[in-house]
Amino acid sequence: MGRRGVQDGVATAGPWFDHWLETCGGLSALPASHPMVDAVIEEVDGRMIRVGSRWLADFASCNYLGFDLDRQIIEAVPAYLDTWGTHPSWSRLLGSPALYEQIEQRLVGLLSSEDALVLSTITHIHLSVIPALAASGTIFIDARAHKTIYDGCQIARARGAAVNVGRLLFDRGIYVTLAGFPLVPKADVGFRIQLTAANTDAEVESLCAVLEELAGLGELRQYPDAYESQAAA
Repeated sequence: MGRRGVQDGVATAGPWFDHWLETCGGLSALPASHPMVDAVIEEVDGRMIRVGSRWLADFASCNYLGFDLDRQIIEAVPAYLDTWGTHPSWSRLLGSPALYEQIEQRLVGLLSSEDALVLSTITHIHLSVIPALAASGTIFIDARAHKTIYDGCQIARARGAAVNVGRLLFDRGIYVTLAGFPLVPKADVGFRIQLTAANTDAEVESLCAVLEELAGLGELRQYPDAYESQAAA
């Protein structure tokens, strides 16, 4: 790792910092490539979301079971907030709130498993579980896997097209998880559709119609500007 230096009395960053800036330089241009990067979601109505003045059917949600909109869960939360506050004050290694133990015991009974471990985010899951499972073995990872899966694989020290469909999907009222360059290599650019229990039949039908339209545009892998050129025509 490079060290900081002093030039004309001014502290300067080392080579590692210059390399980091160069590597991440493309991120500043990414939001301009399509409207589904760094979008501000201003309102939610079921699985419909509002970005600016546009209402979009949300197919980027990670709440796969729809529990984020479940009234029984929502109504149960205030009582737990009154008792436990908004966030545990300790790491689980230092002090584990009884709620975790209760949830894990119920999961053991539900799944008939020997044990269970609850982690609060997918980032915690990937960074914790992947290195533990991989140990010194080999990991095979999908090229379009979630960014935090890549992070987990990097921690485990095992690492193993170019279609711009963002504008078309957004214009058709569809919101998905996009894997865009430079977040992923150019050859692995794509998108992921995440259906949840809260998506309506009408929203899924709308999604299918847009995917059929997308498929009809031809060899998008070879012609990443196909949508823009056809739309202009």
